[in-house]
Amino acid sequence: MLALMLFISFALPVFAAPPTINSEAALLMDAATGQVLYAKNPDSRLYPASLTTIMTALIASETPGDTKLSVTSTALEPLAGGGYATINLRAGEILTLQDAIYAMLLRSANDAALVVAEYLGGDSVSNFVDEMNAKAQELGMTGTNFRNPTGLHSEQHYTTAHDMAVLMRHAMGQPAFMAYFNQPRYTMPPTQLHMEERYMSTKCLMHIQSAYFYEGSTGGKIGRTTPARYTLVQTAERNGRHLIAVVLKGETDGTIYKDAAALLDYGFSEFTPYTFTPDKLGSLKVPVTKDGVTTGEATLALAQEVSILLRNDYDPINVKAKARELPSTIVEGSSYEYTAYLYYDVGDGTEEVLLDDIKLDVTVTPVAVTTPGETTSPTTDPNKTGGSGIKIGKFLLTFLKIIGIIVAILIILIVLFIAFLYFYKQYRRRKRRKARERMQNRRYRNY
Repeated sequence: MLALMLFISFALPVFAAPPTINSEAALLMDAATGQVLYAKNPDSRLYPASLTTIMTALIASETPGDTKLSVTSTALEPLAGGGYATINLRAGEILTLQDAIYAMLLRSANDAALVVAEYLGGDSVSNFVDEMNAKAQELGMTGTNFRNPTGLHSEQHYTTAHDMAVLMRHAMGQPAFMAYFNQPRYTMPPTQLHMEERYMSTKCLMHIQSAYFYEGSTGGKIGRTTPARYTLVQTAERNGRHLIAVVLKGETDGTIYKDAAALLDYGFSEFTPYTFTPDKLGSLKVPVTKDGVTTGEATLALAQEVSILLRNDYDPINVKAKARELPSTIVEGSSYEYTAYLYYDVGDGTEEVLLDDIKLDVTVTPVAVTTPGETTSPTTDPNKTGGSGIKIGKFLLTFLKIIGIIVAILIILIVLFIAFLYFYKQYRRRKRRKARERMQNRRYRNY
């Protein structure tokens, strides 16, 4: 019994249960594919605090970093009264865009974010916020609405854990942004109104040597307001695998760091790369029509191999693909874009979606069109010379095939009959020989 238990323990894959997350919402995403590996309340609308400056910095990073900014009193006006995180910019002070982006990401500097937004918005912070929301819509961040470039509290300024992961995944693909986000420290040179250097270090303790440092960290951003509590976006890389952890509304800074570390450990240790090849989906056939007449056939298939991360205890044989909203027909000349999704067949009709929005290639094959009262053929026309001869030739060929089959059957029957006669004669001979042998044996005994 002990030997059997040991065998089973080695034969079955070892898999740790998903981590227990104490924050209100969390999400773990594979940066390469966008695959969600873990989610807790991923679509709950919560306050991001200064995680907002990831979007602000992303848009700003499209402009050269040596661009000169002039601080205006109107940009600083929302911070009147103090109590906000700043780098103490003054009206009339000149700094570079690079200085401001580092200040936003490392120190959550609200004054730097407002100066950037006003400059890039054409002297209007409101215009820049509109650009932030337009970018969010472009990226598919359907649960996000920005009201400022800083993350200062507003009831209408919110996001979701999933949306923040989507934003961070896009940002990771922008080298100019990542050049800022990867840096844990920056020294801002003096300005004409500030004669000393300003030393900045990230507030994200997972990205610097600390009790919460995470091996493989490639960047992090934290936020905090009283309504938002503590928020965090953390990225990490190990063995070529890049992961994004988002944590929203943690009660303490220790909570968000522990939750993010648990998520990243889970992603790095409990998943194995798996490639789903196009042939496993097969090809889907859909008729192509024009004015109600079938003119072709569209073949839909996966465009290429799809790489995902599969839980260690999942059997790859249960990974399947399915097309989304496949039409019954495709109208000729219409623009079409169809997608599929990968899922794990848990059983009992339950599907666990692994990866969505996978592009399908569409190949259209034309077919001959027949209109009422008209007969077409791709090769011959029976009304033309030679058409009846071809028909007769086909008839003779079919007739000869039938005759050949009948002759073959007769030959087989004859062979079987001859074989039967041969074996029957042999049987009769053996029977007569045995009868003579019995008669001789009786005579011998009588003698």
